[in-house]
Amino acid sequence: MGETVIDSDESSGAAAAQPAQPSSAPAAKRNWFARHWIVSLLALMIGSCAFFTRDRTVSWEEEVPLNTGETIWVKRYVTYKFDVTQGNPFVPSYYPLGPETRTFTWRGKQYSYTGTAMLDVLAISPTSREPVLLAVSTNASWDTTHGYQCANSYYVQFAADASGNTWSWPPAVEPWVFGLPHNLLRFRPDWRHDKFRDKYSHREISQIERWGSHPSFVEAKPPTKSCRY
Repeated sequence: MGETVIDSDESSGAAAAQPAQPSSAPAAKRNWFARHWIVSLLALMIGSCAFFTRDRTVSWEEEVPLNTGETIWVKRYVTYKFDVTQGNPFVPSYYPLGPETRTFTWRGKQYSYTGTAMLDVLAISPTSREPVLLAVSTNASWDTTHGYQCANSYYVQFAADASGNTWSWPPAVEPWVFGLPHNLLRFRPDWRHDKFRDKYSHREISQIERWGSHPSFVEAKPPTKSCRY
């Protein structure tokens, strides 16, 4: 059998006659950018979700005039928990979670209260010369959760131990507290209002504008509660 010999010029001409194949590099580059953009967008969405759904601890300072004529600053910490069941699910919604903490310094000593009582008054005892805290005992059901519902007292009075961190309460408040003005901020600011300072004079004006009255006072009145539970 004879061999078929292909002339080199003929083969090169045939190759030249074939159309050039388009390069895949631009398409691969476009695909890489698309994948990178999608991954970045997903990472941003996950990061934003984690940022907005985490619990937030908000802190602020309150100016507090004492019954001694002095003025101190009380720092307050409240933790807010994310909640999607309230309002618009696309708008972050938070509600206060658990006990809150208030810290302050009196005569060089640090005090800290963490609990669920809705505190109204910080005062200095004329006998012990130590700080005391006052709250209406029925607010936030503090009395029922702490065995105080049968106490013959509308208010509850807290006194700190030597550490300044553990607070106990007697069966009734001392008579000297009656007539003291409420000097602590009752409401909790919005979770977005972090690290602000609340001056007492501004708070007093705000209350007069809202309620038409000056801050409340500790009243000597009987408890409005029953022991039948």
